[in-house]
Amino acid sequence: MFLNKVLVLFILMSCLTGSVLNAQQVSVWLSNQEQTEVLNLQKEKLIFLSNIPSNDGGIKVKSEKKYQLIDGFGFALTGGSAQHLMNMSPDERSKLLIELFGSTPSSINVSYLRLSIGSSDLNDRTFSYDDLAPGTIDPQLLKFNLSQDTLDVIPV
Repeated sequence: MFLNKVLVLFILMSCLTGSVLNAQQVSVWLSNQEQTEVLNLQKEKLIFLSNIPSNDGGIKVKSEKKYQLIDGFGFALTGGSAQHLMNMSPDERSKLLIELFGSTPSSINVSYLRLSIGSSDLNDRTFSYDDLAPGTIDPQLLKFNLSQDTLDVIPV
């Protein structure tokens, strides 16, 4: 469910030492609808997970043993989100894209992006790639058209 007060709450956990049963350092990045907070790093706090039984087979991080490499991290960019990006000023859009995809210490270094197909929940209107008048069929997809996504999603 969409929360009106908080748009984005990023919680990035990094283990200090030992298992999850020990204190963990947490970084919280917060944005709200009023934009009094826009991806602002909040004061770090320690969280103690003392109410978790010690015999539950908790996760233990063993940094000396590698099981697999992580290629990268990403997210889905909906057409509606792309519309919002394109409505931003070029300077603000550039700052946001560098924050998302850059490799600076203040960037989150996204390396993968999945795009939605057709309209999504945030688009200003509903569409598909083969929109037809009611009752019309197009089995050969002669009306197939990506033009709506070339406005925001597909770079040209």
